[in-house]
Amino acid sequence: MRLGVLLSLFLFLMGCGYSFRALDESLRTVYVAPVKNKLTIASDYSSIDELKKYYPNLEVEIRRALMDRFLTDGTLRLTDTPSADVQVEVVLVDYTREPLGYTDSDEVNRWRIKVGADVLLKVGDRTVRRRMYGQEVYDQRLESERVAVRSAVDDLVRRIADAVFTFW
Repeated sequence: MRLGVLLSLFLFLMGCGYSFRALDESLRTVYVAPVKNKLTIASDYSSIDELKKYYPNLEVEIRRALMDRFLTDGTLRLTDTPSADVQVEVVLVDYTREPLGYTDSDEVNRWRIKVGADVLLKVGDRTVRRRMYGQEVYDQRLESERVAVRSAVDDLVRRIADAVFTFW
């Protein structure tokens, strides 16, 4: 019993030690291209359920979060040259705010935010393309759409970073 408590305390103090590791040790640098935005303000509202289809500066937020993710992890050094060992290109293709819950008076109070992107990962002549989504459900009585969008972006960025570290 005492050994278990000491072992648990040791592991807690040391942290879990989890970190991403590229499978190919020759990969040292990563370039994150500016995120392209295929959404237009003209598609702001759909006629069906008035789903919101645009969020200002979302592409800037995605790139900043992705760069922060690589800086924090430290496995690959972030560089500003496209000739890096790993290149990440992201095209924002979807932003949706879907109603999920209603009050007794039929007003929406729970929403799902979905952020979708086409992602291209390149290493030399090897490439992989994937459509990825990040999402977050929020109750507008408890948090703002802005906070939920940030969580959805973080979810998307986590998925992109996971793809970078598991593909090779």
